[in-house]
Amino acid sequence: MQRSIYALIVGINDYNPPVAKLGGAVSDATKIKDYLVGNYTGEVLHIKTLINNEATHANVVSAFRTHLAKATSEDVVWFHYSGHGSRQPSAKELIQFNSGGKDETLVLYDSRPSGRDLADKELSVLLSELDQTGAHVVVTLDCCNSGSGTRSADKPQEKEYRTRLADDRTDARSIDTYLDGYFVKNGVQLPTSNHILFAACNRFQESKESWSGSGLFTESFLKALNTTGKDVSYADLYVKLRQDVVGMNWNQDPQMEPMGKFNSYGKFLDGKILSANKRYTVSFFENAWKMDAGEILGFSAAEGQKVFLFKEGEDIAVTEAVITETSAQISFLKPDIVLDSATKYWALPTKNIFIPTKVLALVDDSIKQTWIEALKDYPNFDFSFKADQAIYSYTLKEVENFLELWNDETEPVRIAKIVTANPQVFPYLMSVLDHAAHWTRIKNFQNLTSQLQPTSSNIYFEIMVEPDVYKRFDPGEINLVYKGKPIKFRLMIQNYFTQNLHYSLIYLNDHYGVIPVKNEALEKSETATLFWGGGEADYFELLPGLSKSTDRFLIIISTERTDDFHFKLDDLNYEPVLSAGFRSIPGLNRPSKVKGAWYTTSFTINITN
Repeated sequence: MQRSIYALIVGINDYNPPVAKLGGAVSDATKIKDYLVGNYTGEVLHIKTLINNEATHANVVSAFRTHLAKATSEDVVWFHYSGHGSRQPSAKELIQFNSGGKDETLVLYDSRPSGRDLADKELSVLLSELDQTGAHVVVTLDCCNSGSGTRSADKPQEKEYRTRLADDRTDARSIDTYLDGYFVKNGVQLPTSNHILFAACNRFQESKESWSGSGLFTESFLKALNTTGKDVSYADLYVKLRQDVVGMNWNQDPQMEPMGKFNSYGKFLDGKILSANKRYTVSFFENAWKMDAGEILGFSAAEGQKVFLFKEGEDIAVTEAVITETSAQISFLKPDIVLDSATKYWALPTKNIFIPTKVLALVDDSIKQTWIEALKDYPNFDFSFKADQAIYSYTLKEVENFLELWNDETEPVRIAKIVTANPQVFPYLMSVLDHAAHWTRIKNFQNLTSQLQPTSSNIYFEIMVEPDVYKRFDPGEINLVYKGKPIKFRLMIQNYFTQNLHYSLIYLNDHYGVIPVKNEALEKSETATLFWGGGEADYFELLPGLSKSTDRFLIIISTERTDDFHFKLDDLNYEPVLSAGFRSIPGLNRPSKVKGAWYTTSFTINITN
């Protein structure tokens, strides 16, 4: 059956006073439509545009529920919005979901002076309704304050660009005004869905539009697509987009948020998983060569670490560069030759950037030399063929006509069993080892030299121990006894620091899978924010046949946003071992005084009968 793409494209220039008019939002909408028509001739296109006075609150909501809702699980949905963004005090019942106590909003044609903005919480409801179709859903927002779901044009700031931000509203909403009383009827919890969000900037920035007539984000987004071609993963598209926008030095940092189980290494407007090989973008801005990867991904200026540099679109290295300085997300480079500052490059490390993983291989002497020769191509691993006093992460042993790979945890688990005669045994085994070792590095991830201290944040789980009675648990191990009923939870975070901090929540399961759950900036606050959980579907449990389970959560706290999609790992497909699984994965700046600082904290939740 031929696949369909359902698109809803909104562009608003002609706002009513007191909201300032825009010049490029309608142009954005036209360009998005033209891109689809020109590049997706093999699909059935259902494109609905709402331009200027068509883009009312009622019309946008109706278009979600009547036009986009026609999509099936075989189809793709794309919602694009270009216009003003703003903020408004949340209803008091919803304040717990915002560190700043405000909704991020889309300013629609009839929003001002007496109508309603479309709040981020309303958009989450509409997306959760779409989720029921099973369609592949993409959201792109070219407006200010868009990093959590929602442009400034009150006055031009520079001669080349103007911004898209309507003044913040001061009138607080009442709970019954959100989508005709949704939260009154369904309870005060934010619904979840599987989709990906591309936003023009983070929650605290302004989105720019050029005087020539387009949004900087939309223009760069389409430029990246036209450069890479449509056979590109969301992750690769994002790093290309951000390289272009950030390199302009307009204090605008595009965001990408994979929500729920959405895989960012899927193909654009398709979802088919493409290669997850990591390539790091390199460009010249602020008078320095910078690589879009730093300490969080294992890079360091120590020991003269180097990378190979490649021209964009080419696979033959043009030179090497030494890393001279690193921060959380950025590495400063000194290339061995003079490079063209207007050219974009990408980088790969010249050698392993992690300490090799130790593996004990108890194999027959007759094949040992073959293994030793083959291992020269795998510098990430340190194999020993004789047991000694060293501590090993994995053990490989021959059992009858099989090779078995075991982890060396307190209670070892066999993670691979392979017929020895299989000609693909070695490449397959090394792929399993590489996956498992990557999982272990993420689990143990930490920064011992951060300027940012744990006292900057108050982070804790609240676990329901009796009906409506919650007990607080600080980071570390949490041991719970399962009594046959779901154990409800909520993760609370309070930012004590003097500036906005970014929090990335990452879940690690016991099948060596890693899922980025939520990535959001929080303002300094007098109270803790409900960061994740708290809904009816958010609970821990033991699946039938299990006597225990373990859930691991890593939280990265940073002065800049973490590219958490780099941590994504699918489950290892090894022998069936009952797993606790995962219950419900919701998904989903002002210039920092401190830059590049980060640290981690973690929770391990053990459940037993």
